[in-house]
Formats: sequence, C-alpha cells, structure tokens
Amino acid sequence: MKLLFIIALILFQVLCSGQSVEDYFNNAFAKSAIGDFYGVIQEYNKILELYPEYPLAYMNRGNAKTALKDFRGAIKDYDKAIQIDKSYKDAYYNRGTAKSHLKDYTGAIKDFNTVIKFDSKNAEAYFNRGTSKLFSGDIEGACLDWSMAGELGLSDAYDLIKEYCQ
Repeated sequence: MKLLFIIALILFQVLCSGQSVEDYFNNAFAKSAIGDFYGVIQEYNKILELYPEYPLAYMNRGNAKTALKDFRGAIKDYDKAIQIDKSYKDAYYNRGTAKSHLKDYTGAIKDFNTVIKFDSKNAEAYFNRGTSKLFSGDIEGACLDWSMAGELGLSDAYDLIKEYCQ
C-alpha cells in the first residue's frame, strides 16, 4: 500500500511539473555545456526531489560541484551515490579525485583501490592512485602505479615516471 502511494505521488509530481526526468537531464546537460554549473545543480535537485534514490543524479550533481571546486559537497553526493549502489565505480573514482583535491590522499587511495578492484584495466585509476601515493610519500608505489597506467595505454604516465622514478 505504501509503495502504491509513493508511486502515485511521484506520478502526480511528474504530471504537475510538466517535465520528465529526461527533460531535467537534458537541461542539466545543456547548462553544463555552457558552464552554468549552479544551474546544473538545480536540475539535479529537481530530479532528486522526484527520485531521491537515483545514484546517477547524485553523481552528476557531485560532478557539477567538483567543477565549482566544492569538493566537500561533491564528496557528500558521491557518498550518497555509493550508499545507494555499492558497485558504482565511477562514483568511487570521482570521490577519490575530490579527496585528492582536499589532500586526503589516504582516502583517495582507498577509493582508487576500489575502482581497480572493480576494473583492473582502469588506467586513470592507476594514474591517480600513483599521484596520491606520490603526495603521501610513497614514491615507489607511485612509480609502480604509473607504470601500470602506461602499460594500459595512458602515455602521460611515462612523463611522471621520467620525472620521479629514475
């Protein structure tokens, strides 16, 4: 009975608003293309009012907050996306990047470890984990990660190897 009420409420909200979730996503995409990240956040807020358990909306709103350098706010959104979907590797990756910006290298390394656990061929995760290891003082670990990133096709990793690993 409660589920039927919730479904009816969501349907009512969608019908009354005149816009679909797809419309809100399209609006967010258009606003992102012109750099209106505050507008992007507003569009994802509308989606989350309708569907508060939608991990993609949390992740995309987190991306907009990252673009605005609101890394703490972004991490909260990535946390929520991961809480809803524990296997959401992109949310772990983006959260790791945000943590790195806040100099939480230990937290960033943990998130990049999770991404690599889900996808052992993710060159960017190795690259960013290596950079976090460098900043946390683990130069040897950084070099190993950059080497793996390079082997997986991320040629920028070789520049860091030349600079830090010789």
